[in-house]
Amino acid sequence: MQLRISYRNIIYASGLILIIAGTLSCSTKKNTFSRRAYHNITSRYNVYFNGRESLNEGRIELIKGVKDNYQQILPVFNFGTKQEAQQRNPQMDRAIQKASMTIQKHSMPFGGVERVRWIDDAYLLIGKAYFYKQEYFSARRTFNFIIQEYGYNDIKYDAMIWLALTYNQTKEYEKSEPLLNLITSDASRDLVPQKVIIILPQVYADLYIRQERYDQAVEYLFEAIAYNPKRDLKTRMMFILAQVYQENGDLYRASEWYTKVIKRNPVYDMAFQSRINLARSYDAQSGDRKMVTKLLSKMLRDDKNKDYKDQIYFALAEVALRDRDTVTGIDYLRLSVASSVNNNYQKATSSLTLADLYFNMPSYENAQAYYDTAMMFIPKDYPDYNQIEKKTRMLNELVKNLIVINHEDSLLRVANMSDSDRNKVIDNLIAEYREEQKRLAEQKQLDIILAQQRQATSATSTGSTGVPIGGKWYFYNVQTREYGLSEFIKKWGQRNLEDLWRISDKQVMAFMEDQSRMDDSDTIQSDTLIAGANDPTNREYYLKNLPFTEEAQLASNKRILDAYFGAGRIYKEGLKDNPKAGETLLTMNNRYPENDHALQSYYYLHKIYDEEGQPLQAEYYKNLIINNYPESDYAKLLTDPEYFSKLIAEKNKAAVLYEDTYLSYKAGQYFQVITKSDLALATYGDSIDLAPRFEYLRAVSIGRVDVIDSLVANLQRIILKYPNSEIKTLSQGLLARIVTDHPELADENFVLPGEEPIEVGKPSPYSFNGSGQHMFMMVVDSREIRLNPFKVKVSDHNQKYHRLENLTVNSLVLDKQNYIVTVGNFNNASKALDYLNGIMLSDYVYADVKLGTYHIFVISTENYPIFFKEKDIEEYRKFYDKNYK
Repeated sequence: MQLRISYRNIIYASGLILIIAGTLSCSTKKNTFSRRAYHNITSRYNVYFNGRESLNEGRIELIKGVKDNYQQILPVFNFGTKQEAQQRNPQMDRAIQKASMTIQKHSMPFGGVERVRWIDDAYLLIGKAYFYKQEYFSARRTFNFIIQEYGYNDIKYDAMIWLALTYNQTKEYEKSEPLLNLITSDASRDLVPQKVIIILPQVYADLYIRQERYDQAVEYLFEAIAYNPKRDLKTRMMFILAQVYQENGDLYRASEWYTKVIKRNPVYDMAFQSRINLARSYDAQSGDRKMVTKLLSKMLRDDKNKDYKDQIYFALAEVALRDRDTVTGIDYLRLSVASSVNNNYQKATSSLTLADLYFNMPSYENAQAYYDTAMMFIPKDYPDYNQIEKKTRMLNELVKNLIVINHEDSLLRVANMSDSDRNKVIDNLIAEYREEQKRLAEQKQLDIILAQQRQATSATSTGSTGVPIGGKWYFYNVQTREYGLSEFIKKWGQRNLEDLWRISDKQVMAFMEDQSRMDDSDTIQSDTLIAGANDPTNREYYLKNLPFTEEAQLASNKRILDAYFGAGRIYKEGLKDNPKAGETLLTMNNRYPENDHALQSYYYLHKIYDEEGQPLQAEYYKNLIINNYPESDYAKLLTDPEYFSKLIAEKNKAAVLYEDTYLSYKAGQYFQVITKSDLALATYGDSIDLAPRFEYLRAVSIGRVDVIDSLVANLQRIILKYPNSEIKTLSQGLLARIVTDHPELADENFVLPGEEPIEVGKPSPYSFNGSGQHMFMMVVDSREIRLNPFKVKVSDHNQKYHRLENLTVNSLVLDKQNYIVTVGNFNNASKALDYLNGIMLSDYVYADVKLGTYHIFVISTENYPIFFKEKDIEEYRKFYDKNYK
């Protein structure tokens, strides 16, 4: 018993000694062995370890959530979008917090050297966390600090490689490459740690791929494959290498590396893409098309590939097109577009390829349809986005004109038929409508039966509540989706995924869309006839928009004329299709010999025949213009090829004179302004675009040297003389300010005879400063929100995703109907917008707030008091859309 007491006393004494020693060692003020040992152990296994684990957890979750776009050459590293990165803020903020505590509590710098080995690692951890948050400025600043502060330590190379990665992400490639070259130079002298040497070729490859310098990337991809011990990353490098070879047209090597990737049994998406790209690397000169087509057709039949059919069809199209089989290629591309469900990038790519084929035929109507489809899905950073958008707008305008011609021609043709013939046409339309309704009803019943059968057979894979087993998001569960489909069909019947999907009969819609052109005297007043006019099974429905009167037919022909000219102009100027342009303009002139577009159409026809090498026809239209329109600019240009050059020279002289006049005005030399303006107007008259500006400077200068009545009279004259000029608006604004100071002028002079009272748009009270402090601001209908619970949710969101930013949530009553909720402050507009984009995605925050009952903005701290005073949401929205969106 005595012995046991002795051991216990010894244990207690030892514990007490350790506690005292630990307490004495916790200070960082003295550089002793015990204190260095204590802080090295506690910094590593306490706060730093937890921070590193948090960062790794966030990094793994980020990688899991990020999706690669296999339609492009993969980047070596994919760190996701800004919004995806924000979802990992809790883990990254915790890593920063723990690393900061490590530095604050355990750093022991003595003699210019850090004595605790985990402090520099803590700084590196902070830099990485900022990097994964995509806060690249903070990451860059941290890595630079490490390089400067710990130049004596190998960790500087870790910081350098991460800094190079940061420059790659921010597209500062001119800074990244020298940094990587410096690491390479030191590596040749065995100064760089092995872990940095392993990642170095990957960062080089990433740099060159991002710049599309693929030939230089190949060398480093080979090194990355050779050095990297991680199987998944090595496989990714091999896939990227195959993509680079394919992009460069080296199909043999591309096929070789895709085959190697497949043999490594990668994740399913990569394996599938490798097989697809292996088929797409088919060489028409030496390959076996039948074998490739058979392989792809087999992939189509595999149930695992049902979500990838769009890509398989696209690959089949590429094989056909490579063999110059355009018809088959088009068929496959149409199938690719039609079968694309959740891959918008592939839908856009297939649509664009198909649109380009139709455009080059040319088949402009089909091209327009597929360009229009593509524009709904392609992102702003898609290659040649601006050119595609421009071509789409141009084709939309062309097709709109062609539709007008066909539609108006149809209406005129039916209107001019005999009653019996017209009724036959309408009765056929009614019969088609009824047949279509019958088919839809039968299809609806069939779909309901099939959906019920699927629902019944899926009972074993869902719980009693119908919740998908496994806890997956409901749209990923086939049975739940099909149940939703059956419910949709019960309500709406079968509907195609298209515009106006709620309307089942689009053919009838073509008649409904055309507005009524009948005079009030022709309007049917009978309730019975009105009901018939809205019933697709009644003749009145089709008769109501037909142009029966002479006035209606004139208006219809005017629309056809304008559409012909619009189409001809687009063919000539936009599409450079001279044959189609000539055909369209000739048809217009033959159909309407005397028309408002004759002069311009003659000039277009002259240019077309001249460019097509038909001098006799070109000369014919030249003479037609000169003889019939001798005073037109076109005639003057045709008789004097230097006409426009001389005109431009005169305009340049006028511009120089205006600049001189304006400088005189700025210098307060008002009599000189009046003299120079009179000279310009006497020399050039109204033939130059600057005439209204000369008039305005002259009027304002007269106001400076004469009575205010003279200024008012001159401004009124400008408003009447130049009704379509921007100077009119300027003059109206000045008049409005004059009347404010001189109300006696309003009754007599301010409102002109036949003119509406002048409305002056007031200048915005807000100013933009993107680098100043900002807040997130939500204006919400007070009747639709429980304010305090909402603020708690916002605070929870901030605590989870922005814990390091010390954000505060405030609220105020804006007016009788609205609250303001603000979150701030942010150092600049960019950070505030990042916050806005992140919180918009939070189902938790907005769960109980109805869509359409709130407005969200960012606002500077300078503009916030102005907004609170003005209380004008729409006015701030205009400012916000202009400066922040």
